[in-house]
Amino acid sequence: MQYENAAEYYLRVLSKDSLNIHSILGVAHSYYLLKDVHNAEKWYEKVFLQLDEPEKIEAIHYYNYAQTLSSNQKYDDARKWYDKYAILKPDDRRVPSKRQFIVEMNDYLQDTNLYELRVLDFNSEHADFGVTYYDSGFVFISSRDKDFLFKNKPASVMSEEESMLDLFFIESVEADNLKEPRKFHKKLNTKFHEGPLVFYDNGRKVIFTRNNYSSGKKEKSTEGKLNIMLYSAELDENDNWTNLNPLPFNNPEYSIGHPSLSDDGKALYFSSNMPGGEGGNDIYVSFMENGAWGLPINLGYEINSEGDEMFPFISDDSTLYFTSDGWGGFGGLDIFRSSGHGRYFTNSYNIGAPLNTNRDDFSFVINEKERKGYFSSDRPGGKGSDDVYAYTVKNLKIEGLVLELYDDRPIPDVDIFLINIEGDTITKVLSDKEGRFRLELPFDSEYYIKPVKEGYTHNTYSHFSTLDRKAGIDSLTVYMWKHELFSKGILYNNETQKTMPEVWLTLYNPLTNQIDSVLTDQEGKYIFPVKRGTEYAIIATLPGFVGDTAKINTNRIEEGTIVNDLVLESNYIDKSFVFFDFDKSNIKPEFRAVLDSIVLTLQEYPTTVLNINAHADARGSIEYNQALSERRAESAKKYIVNRGISSSRISTKGFGELLIINRCVDGVNCKEIEHSKNRRAELKIVYPDSDENSMIQER
Repeated sequence: MQYENAAEYYLRVLSKDSLNIHSILGVAHSYYLLKDVHNAEKWYEKVFLQLDEPEKIEAIHYYNYAQTLSSNQKYDDARKWYDKYAILKPDDRRVPSKRQFIVEMNDYLQDTNLYELRVLDFNSEHADFGVTYYDSGFVFISSRDKDFLFKNKPASVMSEEESMLDLFFIESVEADNLKEPRKFHKKLNTKFHEGPLVFYDNGRKVIFTRNNYSSGKKEKSTEGKLNIMLYSAELDENDNWTNLNPLPFNNPEYSIGHPSLSDDGKALYFSSNMPGGEGGNDIYVSFMENGAWGLPINLGYEINSEGDEMFPFISDDSTLYFTSDGWGGFGGLDIFRSSGHGRYFTNSYNIGAPLNTNRDDFSFVINEKERKGYFSSDRPGGKGSDDVYAYTVKNLKIEGLVLELYDDRPIPDVDIFLINIEGDTITKVLSDKEGRFRLELPFDSEYYIKPVKEGYTHNTYSHFSTLDRKAGIDSLTVYMWKHELFSKGILYNNETQKTMPEVWLTLYNPLTNQIDSVLTDQEGKYIFPVKRGTEYAIIATLPGFVGDTAKINTNRIEEGTIVNDLVLESNYIDKSFVFFDFDKSNIKPEFRAVLDSIVLTLQEYPTTVLNINAHADARGSIEYNQALSERRAESAKKYIVNRGISSSRISTKGFGELLIINRCVDGVNCKEIEHSKNRRAELKIVYPDSDENSMIQER
């Protein structure tokens, strides 16, 4: 009521002296403290836009005006006044955070479908907030039938003349027919303020907030203020709350409240405006040591600002939720999240819409396993000043980043596909200029995340499972690399020496077991993008053929193309070679045993056929060498026919100098031993229905 009285006083003064700058500021500031942001803007506007010398006004009013404009969703105007305030107070860390939030506000509006919200039926037209899980339902704080809004100054001075807040209990809100809230135990409710609390030890113990009142006595500060404190109590065997004691670090000169306990009950988080903090109300932690609570430790500048941080809630001992008006937000109080443990927490960030609005949003709790919780807000659409809202987390939020594999540069404009286990695309998003993307994955399913950008290759598919996942946020870094290094070649048929189209080739990384595949084109060509500093195997396989493998190593190769042709050879029962003298086609005596062995195999497998492919070296004309190779094939055939094998089982083909197997092509000076390796005939025994024999018959 003191701020309402102050506003009325200043308005009476202004009725007689309308230009009294002190009274105009008094009215504006009173409305600001009353959270009446529309009237606050109206009166601050009179100060800053209508008076001749606004530069003489205290810096705090610049800040409050910017805050008021934010609460009224006039964010561009608010940013200008934050800038003016920053000139006067360049060391205030709140301003950069608030300016950045306004610039990036669209990022904080992307999660509107992440939660399902509903205002609860038991809310009254007064203040209802501060849910704490207890027994089969929860305890909450209410000024129902009263008019005091405790959360507006949750760790500040409480006046015993104001309407009091009490503790209420309601059974599970999941029931179809809700019972009316009832006052919590008399031992914990007094004629003064009772505020946020936390139960532990299976609900047998409690730490709660109350005005500095104990054993029927109240203890005020030296300034005559009745601050709030933390008290503990426990249930006796008759389920009565007993042993009500103040915590050892209470002090009548400042306020301490809003307790939250770690799962093991050894770390107590709370809010206080004790001296030595970062700003107004800060978040502190006290550890249980030798059966007693230790000295409070400020969580530091990663959590606390020059403003107010309140309503801490520690979840799973690793996530701290809290409320702040000091860090960047939509206006008023916003809910923030930070990761860490014990006294060390970092990376605080605004959890965004729809949990946060331009109004006061605070007192957040969550059951991460059940993916639901409660928070309080005075947003429009509720039943009173502050209302309790239930929320359900519908999806797991993924905050992703696409980086260049070799130098960690962000990659923009990457299509990110979310694919279910059946291979269907669920959704697609685009990475922004900083390589960031966001996805919302429905719970209790499995997914693949595939990045796609022309000219880039992804490192691997990212598998994500939301089976039995708790509510929260996960991060994902996707690596891609630009196509600057390639392996390519042509796939040939060994028998026909023709290219082989539409054959699947595999690129295998033995270090990571990663496998990529590509189909040869109509000319038998293939190409793979490959990474630097990596060993690969390129594998060609096809039913009816002996596979071929090429190994490559990209160490010390930054860019360019590595060429490797591959050859598939038809399956065979036996294969032998005979060699010829220069310009000769007769069978040399030393190779008659080779041909005799072929005859024996043909006799042992009477349903097989023999394919003879003969070749010449590069000396002589192409036409002459073609004819020479054909004579060599016929010479080998004649030798085998003369030993009782039917000519109908034998096919021959001469390739001339087409298939030189070494460097000795036309124009290259080679030794005789090198040339001799090209003067050969290949004899291969296959079954008549093999792929090779079919191709020979077609020819």
